[in-house]
Order: sequence, then structure tokens, then C-alpha cells
Amino acid sequence: MVTYVSVRSRLRVFVLTSLGMLTCMSGWAVDQPKDLDRQFQNAVAEYNSGKFPEAAAQLESLVREVPESFEVHELLGLVYSAESRDTKASEHLERAVHLKPESTAARTNLATNYARLGKLDLAEKEFKKAVELEPKNFDTNHNLGELYIRSNKIADAVPYLEKAQRVDPSSYDNGYDLSLAYVDRPSRGSEVLGPAAPEGQRHCRTPQPAW
Repeated sequence: MVTYVSVRSRLRVFVLTSLGMLTCMSGWAVDQPKDLDRQFQNAVAEYNSGKFPEAAAQLESLVREVPESFEVHELLGLVYSAESRDTKASEHLERAVHLKPESTAARTNLATNYARLGKLDLAEKEFKKAVELEPKNFDTNHNLGELYIRSNKIADAVPYLEKAQRVDPSSYDNGYDLSLAYVDRPSRGSEVLGPAAPEGQRHCRTPQPAW
């Protein structure tokens, strides 16, 4: 999933962390030997355990065997991102989106990676695609609003943050961002739920990978 580390003066820094639950490669590797599936599962376990070099080695081997695997490219991109090898991460996250353009999670991860690289225009494009795929999803709307806040496009942020707030009015993260967006309109800011969560405890929920 994608989380955000709070930086009040700069709003938010994007960070990619654990995917949470991952399934096996059965969706794309029905005809592949079982040892490839086992290798992928080992890479997932190593990634979730924070053993990123080991996970990368497993996945680099796998990607040579199954170069058209959405799952392998997606996970390898996240492994490289966890190692702060963001340029390498982009190569695989871009390939994952190419292989599965309807995946909201893949587009969210790619957008997050672009934001880390400072490619905010590309990040905006991918976050917008995620909203198009799931227009009523809290995360897709919040993420795009969050990016606009970071880019100082406050007016653009408001409608997405407002939509996210309607979906989940209990979100402190979104309420905080919306309060920032309303800073020049204090009468509106008072409508947002309560105080923000303490510094360092604000995380954005994101959709789980769709494989």
C-alpha cells in the first residue's frame, strides 16, 4: 500500500511500503512450472519481511522467465522503490501499467513513484486515471487531492478532497488536507471534522493490488 509521511511545511512526501496481502501467480502462470510460482511466493515473503535485495534477485530471475507478467513487474517496481532506486522502479511500474492499464492499484503505485521523482505532471496524469477507473473510491480522490495540495494547486484539490470527505468523513488525513484547502475560507474550514491526527501518524489508505 502507499502511505504518506507527514511534512507540514511541504505537505506530504510519498512513500511506497508493504502491499499487504498478495496472491500467487495462478492468474497468469497457469501453464508455468510450479517452481516459478514458488519462486514468486518466496519473493513476496522476502519483500514483506523487508529483505529487499533477496526479493529483487528472485524477481529479476523471474522476469527473464515471464517477461509479460504484470505481477512480477509490479512487485519488482515496489521492491526497487523500497530500496530508493526510483528510476529502476519506474521501469517496472510503467511496464505493469502497460500490461494491466485497468488496475487502479498499479496506476496509484506508478503515480506515487513519479511524485517521489518530482515528476508531478506524470503523477497527476496517473492519479487522474485512477480516479477515472474508480470515481467513487476514497483513496483515488484523496490521492489526487493530496497531490494538488503538494503542487500548490489548491483550487484543483478541493473537489477531490470534498468527494473523499463525503465517502469517509472520519478520515483525519483528508480532513486536514481539506482544512488546508479552505485556509482562505475559514467559514468552510470549520465544517471539516475536528483536529488533524498527531504529526507522524497520518497515513493514506490505498487500494489493494487487483491480482
